[in-house]
Amino acid sequence: MAVVLLGAGPATAGPPRAAGPDVVCSAGAPPPPVVAGDLLLGAGCEAVGTRVDGDVRVAPGVGWAALQDVAVGGSVHLGRTTDVSVVGAQVGADVTLDAPGNAYLERVTLDGELRGTVGRALWVVRSVVHGPVRLDAPTRAPSADLWLRGSWFGGWVSLVGGQPRLLGSTLAQGTTLTRPLLVEVCGTRTGASVLVQRAQGPVRLGGPVHLGRCVPGPARTPATVGGSVRLLENAAPVTVAELVVAGDLVCEGSAPPPTVVRTVVRGARSGQCA
Repeated sequence: MAVVLLGAGPATAGPPRAAGPDVVCSAGAPPPPVVAGDLLLGAGCEAVGTRVDGDVRVAPGVGWAALQDVAVGGSVHLGRTTDVSVVGAQVGADVTLDAPGNAYLERVTLDGELRGTVGRALWVVRSVVHGPVRLDAPTRAPSADLWLRGSWFGGWVSLVGGQPRLLGSTLAQGTTLTRPLLVEVCGTRTGASVLVQRAQGPVRLGGPVHLGRCVPGPARTPATVGGSVRLLENAAPVTVAELVVAGDLVCEGSAPPPTVVRTVVRGARSGQCA
Protein backbone atom coordinates (compact mmCIF):
# COMPACT_ATOMS: atom_id res chain seq x y z
CA MET A 1 0.00 0.00 0.00
CA ALA A 2 1.44 3.37 -0.99
CA VAL A 3 1.32 6.27 1.45
CA VAL A 4 1.22 9.83 0.16
CA LEU A 5 2.27 12.69 2.42
CA LEU A 6 0.41 15.83 1.38
CA GLY A 7 2.34 19.02 1.58
CA ALA A 8 5.69 17.29 1.97
CA GLY A 9 8.72 18.52 0.10
CA PRO A 10 10.39 16.56 -2.67
CA ALA A 11 11.68 13.13 -1.64
CA THR A 12 15.39 12.51 -1.47
CA ALA A 13 16.35 9.70 -3.81
CA GLY A 14 19.52 8.07 -4.98
CA PRO A 15 20.93 8.57 -8.45
CA PRO A 16 18.47 7.61 -11.19
CA ARG A 17 18.92 4.19 -12.75
CA ALA A 18 20.59 4.36 -16.11
CA ALA A 19 18.24 4.02 -19.05
CA GLY A 20 18.95 1.25 -21.48
CA PRO A 21 18.87 -2.53 -21.72
CA ASP A 22 21.01 -4.77 -19.55
CA VAL A 23 24.00 -6.36 -21.26
CA VAL A 24 25.28 -9.84 -20.39
CA CYS A 25 29.00 -10.53 -20.80
CA SER A 26 30.53 -14.01 -20.80
CA ALA A 27 33.60 -15.85 -22.11
CA GLY A 28 34.02 -15.04 -25.79
CA ALA A 29 31.20 -12.48 -25.70
CA PRO A 30 32.67 -9.19 -24.40
CA PRO A 31 30.44 -6.18 -23.84
CA PRO A 32 30.28 -3.26 -26.27
CA PRO A 33 32.39 -0.16 -25.55
CA VAL A 34 29.39 1.64 -24.02
CA VAL A 35 26.63 0.03 -21.95
CA ALA A 36 23.70 2.38 -21.37
CA GLY A 37 22.10 0.16 -18.71
CA ASP A 38 23.57 -2.42 -16.35
CA LEU A 39 26.36 -4.88 -17.15
CA LEU A 40 25.96 -8.46 -15.93
CA LEU A 41 29.21 -10.44 -15.76
CA GLY A 42 28.91 -14.16 -16.37
CA ALA A 43 31.51 -16.92 -16.39
CA GLY A 44 34.80 -15.92 -18.00
CA CYS A 45 33.71 -12.37 -18.84
CA GLU A 46 36.52 -9.92 -19.58
CA ALA A 47 35.31 -6.34 -19.88
CA VAL A 48 38.15 -4.09 -21.05
CA GLY A 49 37.82 -0.34 -21.64
CA THR A 50 34.06 -0.38 -21.19
CA ARG A 51 31.91 2.51 -19.99
CA VAL A 52 28.88 1.38 -18.01
CA ASP A 53 26.28 4.03 -17.27
CA GLY A 54 24.42 1.81 -14.80
CA ASP A 55 25.61 -0.84 -12.35
CA VAL A 56 27.96 -3.79 -12.76
CA ARG A 57 26.79 -7.05 -11.22
CA VAL A 58 28.96 -10.15 -11.05
CA ALA A 59 26.73 -13.20 -10.86
CA PRO A 60 27.31 -15.69 -8.02
CA GLY A 61 29.17 -18.91 -8.65
CA VAL A 62 30.35 -18.16 -12.19
CA GLY A 63 33.98 -19.05 -11.52
CA TRP A 64 35.97 -16.06 -12.77
CA ALA A 65 35.37 -12.62 -14.28
CA ALA A 66 37.46 -9.50 -14.85
CA LEU A 67 37.12 -5.75 -15.36
CA GLN A 68 39.97 -3.65 -16.69
CA ASP A 69 40.15 0.10 -17.35
CA VAL A 70 36.42 0.62 -16.99
CA ALA A 71 34.20 3.52 -15.92
CA VAL A 72 31.06 2.65 -13.96
CA GLY A 73 28.43 5.31 -13.32
CA GLY A 74 26.65 3.30 -10.63
CA SER A 75 27.69 0.57 -8.22
CA VAL A 76 29.60 -2.70 -8.49
CA HIS A 77 28.22 -5.84 -6.82
CA LEU A 78 30.48 -8.88 -6.49
CA GLY A 79 28.52 -12.13 -6.18
CA ARG A 80 29.09 -15.09 -3.91
CA THR A 81 31.99 -17.54 -4.52
CA THR A 82 33.09 -15.86 -7.77
CA ASP A 83 36.74 -14.84 -8.27
CA VAL A 84 36.87 -11.25 -9.56
CA SER A 85 39.72 -9.04 -10.75
CA VAL A 86 39.18 -5.28 -11.15
CA VAL A 87 42.26 -3.46 -12.41
CA GLY A 88 41.81 0.20 -13.33
CA ALA A 89 38.29 1.42 -12.62
CA GLN A 90 36.36 4.59 -11.80
CA VAL A 91 33.22 3.72 -9.82
CA GLY A 92 30.64 6.44 -9.23
CA ALA A 93 28.86 4.81 -6.28
CA ASP A 94 29.61 1.81 -4.02
CA VAL A 95 31.31 -1.57 -4.24
CA THR A 96 29.41 -4.30 -2.39
CA LEU A 97 30.82 -7.76 -1.66
CA ASP A 98 28.56 -10.76 -1.14
CA ALA A 99 31.31 -13.18 -0.07
CA PRO A 100 33.04 -13.54 -3.44
CA GLY A 101 35.88 -16.04 -3.60
CA ASN A 102 38.98 -13.92 -4.23
CA ALA A 103 38.42 -10.25 -5.05
CA TYR A 104 41.35 -8.19 -6.33
CA LEU A 105 40.96 -4.41 -6.71
CA GLU A 106 43.89 -2.40 -8.05
CA ARG A 107 43.97 1.22 -9.25
CA VAL A 108 40.31 1.61 -8.41
CA THR A 109 38.84 5.02 -7.56
CA LEU A 110 35.62 4.57 -5.62
CA ASP A 111 33.41 7.58 -4.97
CA GLY A 112 31.17 5.70 -2.52
CA GLU A 113 31.82 3.07 0.12
CA LEU A 114 33.35 -0.40 0.16
CA ARG A 115 31.14 -2.75 2.14
CA GLY A 116 29.92 -6.29 2.62
CA THR A 117 31.26 -9.74 3.41
CA VAL A 118 34.67 -10.92 2.27
CA GLY A 119 35.08 -14.42 0.83
CA ARG A 120 38.47 -16.11 0.87
CA ALA A 121 40.48 -12.93 0.34
CA LEU A 122 40.20 -9.27 -0.63
CA TRP A 123 43.05 -7.15 -1.96
CA VAL A 124 42.73 -3.36 -2.30
CA VAL A 125 45.96 -2.14 -3.89
CA ARG A 126 46.97 1.38 -5.01
CA SER A 127 43.37 2.50 -4.86
CA VAL A 128 41.34 5.46 -3.58
CA VAL A 129 38.14 4.93 -1.57
CA HIS A 130 36.37 8.19 -0.72
CA GLY A 131 33.66 6.69 1.46
CA PRO A 132 33.79 4.44 4.52
CA VAL A 133 34.96 0.83 4.49
CA ARG A 134 32.69 -1.65 6.30
CA LEU A 135 33.75 -5.26 5.83
CA ASP A 136 33.39 -8.49 7.75
CA ALA A 137 34.69 -12.02 7.34
CA PRO A 138 32.03 -14.74 7.07
CA THR A 139 31.60 -17.09 10.01
CA ARG A 140 32.38 -20.05 7.75
CA ALA A 141 35.73 -18.49 6.74
CA PRO A 142 36.89 -16.47 9.75
CA SER A 143 40.50 -16.43 8.52
CA ALA A 144 39.70 -14.49 5.35
CA ASP A 145 42.56 -12.23 4.27
CA LEU A 146 41.93 -8.47 3.97
CA TRP A 147 44.86 -6.71 2.31
CA LEU A 148 44.74 -2.90 2.11
CA ARG A 149 48.04 -1.92 0.49
CA GLY A 150 49.33 1.42 -0.75
CA SER A 151 45.84 2.93 -0.82
CA TRP A 152 44.02 6.04 0.44
CA PHE A 153 40.80 5.82 2.43
CA GLY A 154 38.69 8.90 3.09
CA GLY A 155 36.15 7.38 5.48
CA TRP A 156 36.32 5.29 8.62
CA VAL A 157 37.68 1.77 8.10
CA SER A 158 35.72 -0.83 10.10
CA LEU A 159 36.77 -4.48 9.76
CA VAL A 160 35.24 -7.40 11.66
CA GLY A 161 37.01 -10.76 11.82
CA GLY A 162 39.46 -12.06 9.27
CA GLN A 163 43.13 -11.18 9.00
CA PRO A 164 43.38 -7.46 8.17
CA ARG A 165 46.69 -6.06 6.94
CA LEU A 166 46.90 -2.29 6.43
CA LEU A 167 50.24 -1.72 4.77
CA GLY A 168 51.73 1.51 3.44
CA SER A 169 48.33 3.19 3.29
CA THR A 170 46.75 6.47 4.40
CA LEU A 171 43.56 6.59 6.45
CA ALA A 172 42.16 10.12 6.49
CA GLN A 173 40.01 9.11 9.45
CA GLY A 174 40.55 6.08 11.70
CA THR A 175 39.98 2.35 11.98
CA THR A 176 38.16 -0.15 14.19
CA LEU A 177 39.33 -3.78 14.07
CA THR A 178 37.06 -6.21 15.91
CA ARG A 179 37.67 -9.93 16.60
CA PRO A 180 40.51 -10.30 14.08
CA LEU A 181 42.57 -13.49 13.85
CA LEU A 182 45.63 -11.44 12.90
CA VAL A 183 46.39 -7.72 12.55
CA GLU A 184 49.25 -5.95 10.79
CA VAL A 185 49.21 -2.15 10.52
CA CYS A 186 52.59 -0.99 9.25
CA GLY A 187 53.90 1.99 7.31
CA THR A 188 50.43 3.52 7.54
CA ARG A 189 49.32 7.05 8.47
CA THR A 190 46.03 7.26 10.35
CA GLY A 191 44.33 10.63 10.76
CA ALA A 192 42.12 9.77 13.73
CA SER A 193 42.07 6.91 16.24
CA VAL A 194 42.84 3.18 16.11
CA LEU A 195 40.79 0.64 18.09
CA VAL A 196 41.72 -3.06 18.22
CA GLN A 197 39.35 -5.12 20.33
CA ARG A 198 38.88 -8.81 21.15
CA ALA A 199 41.65 -9.99 18.82
CA GLN A 200 42.05 -13.77 18.69
CA GLY A 201 45.48 -13.74 17.06
CA PRO A 202 48.69 -11.67 17.08
CA VAL A 203 48.50 -7.91 16.56
CA ARG A 204 51.30 -5.64 15.33
CA LEU A 205 50.93 -1.86 15.10
CA GLY A 206 53.84 0.06 13.60
CA GLY A 207 57.11 -0.92 12.01
CA PRO A 208 58.36 -1.15 8.44
CA VAL A 209 56.90 -2.99 5.47
CA HIS A 210 59.07 -5.39 3.50
CA LEU A 211 57.87 -7.51 0.59
CA GLY A 212 54.28 -6.79 1.48
CA ARG A 213 54.50 -7.79 5.14
CA CYS A 214 55.12 -6.15 8.51
CA VAL A 215 58.64 -6.92 9.70
CA PRO A 216 60.42 -6.20 13.01
CA GLY A 217 63.12 -3.58 13.24
CA PRO A 218 63.43 0.20 12.93
CA ALA A 219 61.30 2.00 10.38
CA ARG A 220 62.77 4.70 8.16
CA THR A 221 59.62 6.75 8.79
CA PRO A 222 57.52 5.75 11.84
CA ALA A 223 53.84 5.10 11.30
CA THR A 224 51.59 7.81 12.76
CA VAL A 225 48.21 7.92 14.47
CA GLY A 226 46.53 11.33 14.62
CA GLY A 227 44.23 10.35 17.49
CA SER A 228 44.45 7.74 20.23
CA VAL A 229 45.24 4.01 20.18
CA ARG A 230 42.94 1.76 22.22
CA LEU A 231 43.77 -1.92 22.76
CA LEU A 232 40.90 -3.67 24.52
CA GLU A 233 40.32 -7.27 25.63
CA ASN A 234 42.71 -8.91 23.19
CA ALA A 235 43.46 -12.60 23.75
CA ALA A 236 46.77 -12.80 21.87
CA PRO A 237 50.14 -10.98 21.87
CA VAL A 238 49.95 -7.31 20.87
CA THR A 239 53.08 -5.40 19.81
CA VAL A 240 53.20 -1.62 19.37
CA ALA A 241 56.51 -0.54 17.84
CA GLU A 242 57.93 2.33 15.79
CA LEU A 243 54.72 4.31 16.19
CA VAL A 244 53.99 7.99 16.87
CA VAL A 245 50.65 8.50 18.63
CA ALA A 246 49.30 12.05 18.85
CA GLY A 247 46.66 11.13 21.42
CA ASP A 248 46.49 8.60 24.24
CA LEU A 249 47.53 4.96 24.46
CA VAL A 250 44.85 2.99 26.32
CA CYS A 251 45.34 -0.72 27.07
CA GLU A 252 42.75 -2.70 29.03
CA GLY A 253 41.90 -6.35 29.60
CA SER A 254 44.40 -7.95 27.21
CA ALA A 255 46.22 -11.20 28.00
CA PRO A 256 49.15 -11.06 27.72
CA PRO A 257 49.60 -7.31 28.26
CA PRO A 258 50.67 -5.42 25.13
CA THR A 259 54.36 -4.88 24.40
CA VAL A 260 55.24 -1.26 23.59
CA VAL A 261 58.71 -0.42 22.22
CA ARG A 262 60.23 2.60 20.44
CA THR A 263 56.88 4.37 20.46
CA VAL A 264 56.15 8.07 21.08
CA VAL A 265 52.87 8.83 22.86
CA ARG A 266 52.11 12.56 23.06
CA GLY A 267 49.02 12.03 25.23
CA ALA A 268 48.59 9.84 28.30
CA ARG A 269 49.37 6.16 28.73
CA SER A 270 46.86 4.24 30.82
CA GLY A 271 45.91 0.76 31.95
CA GLN A 272 48.30 -2.00 30.94
CA CYS A 273 50.39 0.46 28.91
CA ALA A 274 50.87 3.00 31.73
